[in-house]
Amino acid sequence: MLVKNWMNRKPLTINAHATVQNAVDLMLKNEIRLLPVMENDLLVGVVTDRDLRKTSVHDLDIELARDPGDEISMIKITEIMTAKPISIPLDYTIQEAAEVFLVNKISGAPVLNKEKEMLGLITQTDIFRAMISFTGAGDKGIRFAVDQVNFSGCIKEITDLVRDHGGRLNSVMTSVKRAKKGHVRIYITAYNIDGPSLRRLKEILEEKSILLYMMDNSANERTIY
Repeated sequence: MLVKNWMNRKPLTINAHATVQNAVDLMLKNEIRLLPVMENDLLVGVVTDRDLRKTSVHDLDIELARDPGDEISMIKITEIMTAKPISIPLDYTIQEAAEVFLVNKISGAPVLNKEKEMLGLITQTDIFRAMISFTGAGDKGIRFAVDQVNFSGCIKEITDLVRDHGGRLNSVMTSVKRAKKGHVRIYITAYNIDGPSLRRLKEILEEKSILLYMMDNSANERTIY
């Protein structure tokens, strides 16, 4: 999953000569938390709702800073913005962007090409949408995870079991992190498994692997081991 396929290609921006009041109005009206700051079509910084809150020595809520005569509201964006902000390369994956967000404790970043031109904006919300789409988390279905001995063909063995019980695979993810030594954790979302088939599949998985959880979202049933 590439950032370029999930980013906002036409994000709202603010001019470098704008004021804090302008930024407050834009953020409140559009319910956003980050604005790229532009000057002559070039990215010169970013301003966040956190930056706006820091402009008040009294920790004033941004919704209260709406009086045009308020000195705070007339401060220029360039005085409070983050210059040379953290950015995401256009060819990054969603996973790489998520890691940048986590390490730097940010909720969004401009997306730049090799010429350092801003082509869009990627946020935590975009990453959440991508992950939900990839895992099928918003759909009804069967979700389960197993801790399986890591050998050649171990993933196919589990996915074949799902198909043998009438299941249609939606997503398959694997990770050795938090698995037992020499094991791999397999996370599967599938559809079209009826009740009797699901019970048989569950019994087989309990015999062949360490079943971590099984959730039937259609029936609103879940078992955590």
